[in-house]
Amino acid sequence: QSAQTGAVLLTYLVGKKAFGKSAGIFAAFFVAVNYRHVLGSHFGLPDVHQSFFGMLCLLSALFILDKSSRKTYILAGIVAGLYFSMKYQIFGFLPIATAHVLLAVKKKSIFYLFNPNIFIAAVVMIVAFVLLNPYYLFSTLLIKSLIL
Repeated sequence: QSAQTGAVLLTYLVGKKAFGKSAGIFAAFFVAVNYRHVLGSHFGLPDVHQSFFGMLCLLSALFILDKSSRKTYILAGIVAGLYFSMKYQIFGFLPIATAHVLLAVKKKSIFYLFNPNIFIAAVVMIVAFVLLNPYYLFSTLLIKSLIL
């Protein structure tokens, strides 16, 4: 149930940072009383943890929009790696990539799309996934070697 509490808190923080305090409270309230979210929390489903890390990805993307330093991209890559480790879904990288594209539009530079920070974030995401799930690569390689 701590993941549900964390998801509610992160929903508040994302809503507050993006739209203001009242929007953050409003969004957090709806997550807190959402029947499916509460039920999933009681059963210990990974969807609740996925929502926690999804909101963390959104928050890290907002940090990138505020301050596009290498540190924020590395942090966002770690968070996206954690998100990917939950259910092997790449969607955690989408807010980060969207924030990067929005920065390129804001700076009016197509060359900003090729800023090394986004590639560093992608590599950090892959490294975080491999460090958290070393068995996945070994079992995949083992299965492929058995098939061949």
